[in-house]
Amino acid sequence: MKKNSGDRKKKIEITELILVVADKERCFVGLLRRGKDEDGNNFVSGKVSVKEGVMIGRAETETKMTEQLDIVCRLKLDHDLHRRKGKTSMIMGTEYNHN
Repeated sequence: MKKNSGDRKKKIEITELILVVADKERCFVGLLRRGKDEDGNNFVSGKVSVKEGVMIGRAETETKMTEQLDIVCRLKLDHDLHRRKGKTSMIMGTEYNHN
């Protein structure tokens, strides 16, 4: 017996992408996530892989977050942001750089 198509639940998952731009020649695509903090305020966070590293940003709006990630991307590519060790933390077996 053939199942009625109404019996199956359809799951749709939407993934939002962000574009981080160092300049016209160097652009990177990452994932965007929206959420609410513990006080109920909206936020967006983004995660982008750039030159053997990962940049994570969080702000009140998508525009603010992408502007911040654009700046960090240029610092990473043009000024070797993570060349010096600086402050790091181990989180679940991964070392995170705080500069």
